[in-house]
Amino acid sequence: MMILNNFRAMEFIRSNSEELSPEFIMELHGIVTRDTLEESEYEGRFREDNSVAVRDVLTGEVYHEPVYHELIGPMVGSLCTFANDEMNYIHPIVKGMLIHFITAYMHPFMDGNGRVSRSLFYWYTMKEGYSVMGYLSISKAIKEHKADMRKHIS
Repeated sequence: MMILNNFRAMEFIRSNSEELSPEFIMELHGIVTRDTLEESEYEGRFREDNSVAVRDVLTGEVYHEPVYHELIGPMVGSLCTFANDEMNYIHPIVKGMLIHFITAYMHPFMDGNGRVSRSLFYWYTMKEGYSVMGYLSISKAIKEHKADMRKHIS
């Protein structure tokens, strides 16, 4: 299902070069998480509590505690303002990376934050004329990097 959802997300991204908005982000989340979450009511909705943390699935070690849910709305608004700002030039790939990082850092959803973050990177860079980004897999690079990091930490 995730592969089909990623395909649907790329189609959505290709057909939407509009400005970034909270509604766009929530719709994108709904697409990438459709029929993949344990609780489907979380599809396309920002989280409403602070129960989420990024943990090691084996040890339970917490790597990251995201922002309090009360800050999600204002932070998403600021992210949208940043993404839509054309007055202050930042190279599109760098800006796409920042959008990806900020979204992942916020962790605005109960699940699917990585998929949304990557999708927003693709959306922004493709919107800015880097259509080749639609054919790259940053998920693969992230997975390989995690494996490399584990070797160095052990």
